[in-house]
Amino acid sequence: PYLKRMQGELVGVEIGVLKGENMYTIFENCPNVKLIYGIDPYVEHTDQNVTRPQSDMDKYLKIATDNLKPYKKRYQLIKKTSADAVADIEDESVDFVLLDGDHSYERCYEDLNLWYDRIRPGGLFSGHDFSLPGVNKALLQFRTERNIKGFFKVIPNDVWFWIKD
Repeated sequence: PYLKRMQGELVGVEIGVLKGENMYTIFENCPNVKLIYGIDPYVEHTDQNVTRPQSDMDKYLKIATDNLKPYKKRYQLIKKTSADAVADIEDESVDFVLLDGDHSYERCYEDLNLWYDRIRPGGLFSGHDFSLPGVNKALLQFRTERNIKGFFKVIPNDVWFWIKD
């Protein structure tokens, strides 16, 4: 609902596309979202003690492509790590960022620092899995270090967000 209320044709970034379910939901519910850059390297990795082999990542990429087929003009998949892809997006050039990549403290903290400056003032900074210890610790540290004191909300499905000043 917060994206729907934002003005204009929105451009956003999702870190961690996996099956494309978040993007699909955004496209289904937010006709004002013009474009989402979906960033996921689709390579074997371990996150939250779960190893996803390359064969699974290949399947997830196909599922994402199939799920997002109706919206092929509204998304661009960038098959890079978050740290490599950030150079492709200019500072203050997007209206929202959704972080749902690596949930370890180190990678989450890195993603917070990499992507926050890419959001325009008044844009939405959000992510998933607030209750995971690494995500929670990284968020609290990031907000403290950046002296971000305003509005912060956690909504159902463990999604967190705030509006950038």
